Amino acid sequence: MAIRTASSLNTFMDCPRKYEYSYERLYRSVKPIPAFLIGSVVHKGLEAYWLRKSWEEARTMMEEEKKREHPDYWETDAGKLESLKCEAYIKGYYAKWLTRDLSTYDVVGVEHEFVIGQNAGKLDVLLRRKADKQLVIMEHKTAGPWSGADEPSSPYWLKLVMDTQVVWYTHNISKEFKEDPIFIYDVVIKTSGKPKKSRSRQRKNESAMDFARRKSGEDESPAQYRERLSKAYCTEPERFVRREVVLTKQDREIKLRELDSVIKAIKPPFLRNTTSCVRAGGACPFLEVCIGADTLSGQNFTAKQRAHSELTLVS
Repeated sequence: MAIRTASSLNTFMDCPRKYEYSYERLYRSVKPIPAFLIGSVVHKGLEAYWLRKSWEEARTMMEEEKKREHPDYWETDAGKLESLKCEAYIKGYYAKWLTRDLSTYDVVGVEHEFVIGQNAGKLDVLLRRKADKQLVIMEHKTAGPWSGADEPSSPYWLKLVMDTQVVWYTHNISKEFKEDPIFIYDVVIKTSGKPKKSRSRQRKNESAMDFARRKSGEDESPAQYRERLSKAYCTEPERFVRREVVLTKQDREIKLRELDSVIKAIKPPFLRNTTSCVRAGGACPFLEVCIGADTLSGQNFTAKQRAHSELTLVS
């Protein structure tokens, strides 16, 4: 029985050949993908938050996550910078939401899995609103500073009524619990900022070596950058946005019909979609395989034991 998830369906719609490599032939790239590593660390911090752990415990869980896969990335200059950012995101999240969430929600499940027939998935957190017992799906997202996530009428929000994950989770959780949940997008707006560099100019009669040494000493240190960034995320609540995605019955029915068509289309031949080879986040990890410059049996790929390794309820 082939299991279907929002991720696998999105992968097929993105590129059928990528779906084949990932879910039919069971391969994944061994190369580090910074965006995925950063997302995993942020999600681990948010998981700790909803497990009602302290900020210090959350930071420990984030550190453990860094060691789990591609730990060398976090020792690079880029990784060290992103580590400081991840820490600020989660510390600020605690500052923004903790008191409010403790009084507003009961936690039904963190990393809640469902398997209904061939449909499966894993939610970030499933909640019960205390005031009216409303079931709430809350999904965590990180968004860039120019994504439009801070603008309610931007395409970032408008497109969500036809989002695969939103409809898939809402539809299946309503089946599991026999009630209609609401869906809340929980967004952390990331920063593109870096430590400040000195703007000093070389003084008259100052050697190039002395100038470079003085200028370096005036640059913002990692400790100073951590303090500045943490303060910003702990005192600027607009960096965190939550918004309910309101789905009408018609929205849901249209998307479910579309997904049914997608499911029926998942069969050979798995064609290459060349419009998906390169995105803002970089090239598809299977690009060189598709053009014949690499093979799945090469050193850049490894076999997966299961198609849906994120799920524990399915084989």
